[in-house]
Amino acid sequence: MFDVIISQLYIIFLLLLVNKILLVVYKSYNVDVDLVPTIGGNHALEAPDGTKLKHFLSWVQRLPDREPPAWLSLPPTALERVIAVAQGNELLSKLRKMRTLADDDELGSASNPSKSQTLHERCREWLTTQLPSTLNTLPKQCNDNPDPLYRLFFWEALIGRKLLDQVCNACHTVRV
Repeated sequence: MFDVIISQLYIIFLLLLVNKILLVVYKSYNVDVDLVPTIGGNHALEAPDGTKLKHFLSWVQRLPDREPPAWLSLPPTALERVIAVAQGNELLSKLRKMRTLADDDELGSASNPSKSQTLHERCREWLTTQLPSTLNTLPKQCNDNPDPLYRLFFWEALIGRKLLDQVCNACHTVRV
């Protein structure tokens, strides 16, 4: 008995859904149909006039630069809410960063060095013992013998030297 009632409710639901879809499809063939329903008296989005490409292009040119939130079935204040949330998240991340830096300065001691002190020590160690002072590169090849492997290693060594210079400059900047 219960299964019969459920199946009948299911059939009624499907019929209502099909009727609603057919009604929407039927209305969509109307010439003056609004593509987006009007909310609060705002201008609705209407279908383009005509069937030629120039009609469609003129319709596209008349579209606003910023779509109203109502076109997405959102409340009119949705954009302001999104902006406010983004600004709030940015403010919170800056506050967390400031708090972390303040905690580092307060907790820095001989037994528990702060992150900035550890970074200074690592940069000094890299500059004195781990990073080479120079990186030898291959001499530039003459145009008579264009060997592709030689060019590859020449460019790799050149890029490596530039990267080494950037890392050394960054370490010197941190130490200062």
